[in-house]
Amino acid sequence: MKIVIALASHSAQLSGVERHAINLARCLISRAEITEVHLVAAPWQENLVRDTAPRGDARLHVHTASLGKSPLSRNLWFCFQLPRLAAQLKADIVHFAYPMPLQRGAFHCQTVVSLHDLYPYDISGNFGFPKVLFNRAVLQQCLRRADAIACVSQSSCPGSRA
Repeated sequence: MKIVIALASHSAQLSGVERHAINLARCLISRAEITEVHLVAAPWQENLVRDTAPRGDARLHVHTASLGKSPLSRNLWFCFQLPRLAAQLKADIVHFAYPMPLQRGAFHCQTVVSLHDLYPYDISGNFGFPKVLFNRAVLQQCLRRADAIACVSQSSCPGSRA
């Protein structure tokens, strides 16, 4: 089974999203049925991914996405370039390390998204207006279109909210 993990984000520092994606890759390569794991990072993340990703397993590959730093550039890459890369790599699963625009029909494999938090709703001030509206729309769109959702914190798991 071939897995692509897309973790390209704005962050140039190791954050929870990147740490989660790298730990996911580490867990996947411990499984004999996994033949390839492809981590896809932004150009400014390449070194931090190479420095923190597990070494010594020929099944793990790090790719650098061709995208710019702007949110628009990242969103367009997720919509148009990631599906092409997944097809080239003959991926069985594409795992989004966090919610991003997901064009379900563009993928010829299963898609999974990690849900870390509900910040666009819980801490909307982090985004400001009108960006919070865009972030809420992307979150909803991605969660509706993904084949599976991996909740990675208590606050994002169903039934855990007071």
